[in-house]
Amino acid sequence: MSDFSPNAQNVEPNESAQPTPQSPAPQSPYQAQPPATNVNLMDSGMPYPVAQPKNPISGLLVTAMVLGIVGFISFWIPVVNFLSILLGIVAIILGTVGLLQLKNNNKSGKGVGITGIVLGALAVILSIIVLVGFFNWVKDTPDFASAMNQAQSQGTSPNSEATTGKDEQQLKFGDTWKLPNDVEITITNPTKFTPSEYTEVPEGTTPMKCDVIITNNSDKVFDPTKSGLYSPDVQSGSENSEWIFDYDQKLKSWSASSVQPGKSLTFSVAFAIKDPSDISMQFGEIYYEGLDNYDTYSTAVFTN
Repeated sequence: MSDFSPNAQNVEPNESAQPTPQSPAPQSPYQAQPPATNVNLMDSGMPYPVAQPKNPISGLLVTAMVLGIVGFISFWIPVVNFLSILLGIVAIILGTVGLLQLKNNNKSGKGVGITGIVLGALAVILSIIVLVGFFNWVKDTPDFASAMNQAQSQGTSPNSEATTGKDEQQLKFGDTWKLPNDVEITITNPTKFTPSEYTEVPEGTTPMKCDVIITNNSDKVFDPTKSGLYSPDVQSGSENSEWIFDYDQKLKSWSASSVQPGKSLTFSVAFAIKDPSDISMQFGEIYYEGLDNYDTYSTAVFTN
């Protein structure tokens, strides 16, 4: 016999019935968050990030850059820039070798090496240009070069008072200054003149002019610039006198034209004179091109 309950109902199971999903309970925006947890990477077994050291700079490349800088800043000094050429060459070699070794020695400094090579190359090129220009200048100025060589052998400078060939002359305007190389210089007496309309003359001065005559009696060309014959210093009343440039009357600056053998050159110069009764014209040192004794030079002062 089976148990029977009057309240019991014989319910057949419905296989097609599906369970009804339950909706999740709404969360409050003020619901507490779980506390943060400090995680120790070493204790957790996770890899710990380690900063990788930078590759050191190659010593060869640093040396190349230093030598390149030293050679570059000294290229403009004649004779001394022989050392600049040497430093530049060494900088190029060290820089090239250092760059080739970067891949094998795990070092850095590519930019440093390139800088050293570039500066070294510039030092070599510019030093050669300066040396060529300097020696060409010395070659074209034999009187200066020989005077320097003579002075070095005697332990004196060309401008030293110990120079045996120094010749100082006190002359009057109208006199002729005779140089040992058969060149004569004559300064005529200064005379007053009336400047052109647009010529400026300092106030309180008298415009005066004189002629300069250079006669070359030698068999060689006389070049005033090579011998040091430049514009003289003119004084009047213990003050320096200014030059007057009057192009309408062909009163220009001191001539630098060469004088051919057996020829003469004449030109006029003008000054603003403070005291016409007190005029002096002083020339600096003139060296004699073509003489055996190159340390011989002359100075002269013309007065009225």
